[in-house]
Amino acid sequence: MATLKGGLVLYKEAATGFIDSANTIFTSSFSFIPGTLRVFLNGLEQTSPEDYIEIDNQTIQFVNPPLGGIDSDTVQLIYQRS
Repeated sequence: MATLKGGLVLYKEAATGFIDSANTIFTSSFSFIPGTLRVFLNGLEQTSPEDYIEIDNQTIQFVNPPLGGIDSDTVQLIYQRS
């Protein structure tokens, strides 16, 4: 979903990747401009490099994998598309 904020179009989406307590790699649907990415785990904003790193302009890697199961974690991304 795209929203306009301060003249910028920001995309908000669920990250793509298996949430299984083992996978740490997640991707966005579109390439993002480096430095514009915001990552949320269960609604809480994560910090880089403590919680995740940007592998490239479409991929992140968590330091610790999101937890899977019945009440699995959620990973949301907000970014400016490149």
